[in-house]
Amino acid sequence: MGTAVMSRAAPTVRKTFKYQLQPTAEQAGAMEFVLRRCRERYTAGLQERRDAWQTCGVSITVARHSAQLPAIKEVRPEYGGTPPNTEVRTRIP
Repeated sequence: MGTAVMSRAAPTVRKTFKYQLQPTAEQAGAMEFVLRRCRERYTAGLQERRDAWQTCGVSITVARHSAQLPAIKEVRPEYGGTPPNTEVRTRIP
């Protein structure tokens, strides 16, 4: 008769590091600017998705929102300095 061999995977060890930022006044202002713009963009996108769902039953995808960003940056120059990878990606049914 054969015997079953059970292999155990080595436990995963995860290390995390916490860094406390100590930005200069200029850096803090730049971070606050980016955070405000991200919040504003997220809130506007959330409202758009909510309205589209409530009025038309249509779900707006992340891809559609991402495709709109270049046009938004043309109309609102203050978004030109916001890095594209700061988008908050969410999906609402």
